[in-house]
Amino acid sequence: MSINVQKAEFILSAASPKDFRRDALPQVAFAGRSNVGKSSVINRLLNRKNFARVGAAPGKTTQINYFKIDNAFYLVDLPGYGYARAAVLRAAEIQADMILLAKNIDGVYSADPKKDPGAVKYDAISYDQVLADHLQVMDLTATSLALENHIPVMIFALADPQNILRAVMGERIGTIVEEETKS
Repeated sequence: MSINVQKAEFILSAASPKDFRRDALPQVAFAGRSNVGKSSVINRLLNRKNFARVGAAPGKTTQINYFKIDNAFYLVDLPGYGYARAAVLRAAEIQADMILLAKNIDGVYSADPKKDPGAVKYDAISYDQVLADHLQVMDLTATSLALENHIPVMIFALADPQNILRAVMGERIGTIVEEETKS
């Protein structure tokens, strides 16, 4: 699984908000706990060994790494965070266009599909409905922060390795959680 990339370049490691990239290019941020393979996924997508460096000490990385891909978008490697709310806060700080959330399930359902065979998968759902129906997309604080910052979240299955590529390339997969669903 890799993207046909002509040019990939490391741009900078941002240590504070004043260093964040704010140009017009879209940003695709990779967030997750320390030592779960975010840098490895970026390396695999780009088909380049050690392009995105893996931290020597898990949990100690504090900078945000920006990689410009074909002068079309940035892949952003966020430091490891144990909680979704920290990732949403960081996504808001860098003005991310969307949060991509790979999980062990392929989207948002009306109920737990393992327990309820009648559970319905949503292609799109509003934050208001997620909150009203107490659906466990992310924790309540992270969901509220994403809503307040107008950042949609795409939830998709990590089990299919092609899903990361599909999501990065803009294909609508899984479930999109957004302010208002588009009919």
